[in-house]
Amino acid sequence: MTQLIGALCDNGKSIITLSDRMVSSGDMTITFEPDSPKYNSINEKCIILLAGTLLEPCLIEDIKEQGKNERDMRKLVEVCKQQFSDLKTKRIEEEILRPHGFESFGDFHEKSQRLHDGIIMQMNSLIDRHSLDLVMLLAGLDEGGAHLFMVSDPGAQACFDAVGFCCPGIGQRHTDPVFALYRYSVKISPKEALLITFEAKKRAEMAGGIGVTTDATLISKEGIKVILDETLQELEDIHNDQKKGPWQEWLKSRVGKLAIKTRPLGIT
Repeated sequence: MTQLIGALCDNGKSIITLSDRMVSSGDMTITFEPDSPKYNSINEKCIILLAGTLLEPCLIEDIKEQGKNERDMRKLVEVCKQQFSDLKTKRIEEEILRPHGFESFGDFHEKSQRLHDGIIMQMNSLIDRHSLDLVMLLAGLDEGGAHLFMVSDPGAQACFDAVGFCCPGIGQRHTDPVFALYRYSVKISPKEALLITFEAKKRAEMAGGIGVTTDATLISKEGIKVILDETLQELEDIHNDQKKGPWQEWLKSRVGKLAIKTRPLGIT
């Protein structure tokens, strides 16, 4: 699994993205952090990030090829949806239909007229349960401003422009509360957004299967910029200082004065 984070900022004119590098197989028997990041550029102001099991390089290449001349984010997400659906169809045919004697969906639908209802129900159940275990996060700018889209099974899209952030991945239960705690707004500066997204990513590392290496980008009217390791290290230092900051001394002093009052169970 993995963790992706996208956050709109600068009054909806810029985007911060963060991701780990952990790659794993579906049964988690293979987990490692490769040298390459999980983001790929679609054009000069749009990137796509993938979360899931072992990634699909051919899917990324197909999206880049189909969307290379497109600048409208809504049309780009339609390209992503179509490629996602095409890959899902291919996987179902390879993993479910052909092992059961059907060459394609068309072949299955044609032969289903002569099959027992129980067999049809069993096949439909296998198809319904199939999942690519893959989520795509599309982050980019067009003439309408900055946009965040997520595409997931079975090829459905969701737009996060109104919320301002999107955190697909196994650590989402840890990331979302960070944004809620700060009452996140797309009006904040890129610096503030970077600090919050970095803290969210560090919180996500409490979930299993998320790597400690962090890749970050800033997307603005100037294009896509990779945030350097020295900046990420400074954020790491800020995060570590926060964990051992003055608030802990304040908490200890308050707890020291706390009196725990009790009563025996059953006596009111």
